[in-house]
Amino acid sequence: LFSEGTRFVGNYDAAVQYTLGDIVRVGGQTYTARATSLGINPDEDPVKWNLLADGLTLAGRYNPATTYVPGEIVHFGANAYIALVRTTGAFPTNAAKFELMLAGSGVPAVWSKTKTDYAINEQATVGALTYAFKGTGYATVGASPEVNADWVLVHAGTEHKGTYVAGTTYLKGAIVLFGP
Repeated sequence: LFSEGTRFVGNYDAAVQYTLGDIVRVGGQTYTARATSLGINPDEDPVKWNLLADGLTLAGRYNPATTYVPGEIVHFGANAYIALVRTTGAFPTNAAKFELMLAGSGVPAVWSKTKTDYAINEQATVGALTYAFKGTGYATVGASPEVNADWVLVHAGTEHKGTYVAGTTYLKGAIVLFGP
């Protein structure tokens, strides 16, 4: 060996053969090859790869089908989490696989019985009441916050609905005029 150098190759690709000194990025972390390798994830083999720099990168909204690697930040519900290990399918609320980076409070929206991805700290209103989801995965589709234990009441307000109309369904917190 006459001289040893390094070269930045870009994002890691399992189909590429790397040699001594190659530098790759995996999520928010940067690794340098210690030996020739093909198909060996840098975050899983400290013999063939050396962690050069620890960092973070945004990975977007959580998707259970996506593989997350250390240093990737995912949004789940109103919170942001950092992946600690390579993982697929584990909810970000799993403390062995993700670390809470930022706990949000969510912006209240009218609750929908067909929404499939209510997640931690997201808020929904039912009439004049506002609830926050506190479960570890996704809320049960169609289960109203009023009767589901994974939802917590965060604000009880009132809503003026005008003059009472027989046969109309009024939700908790509704104020109606009846008679003089």
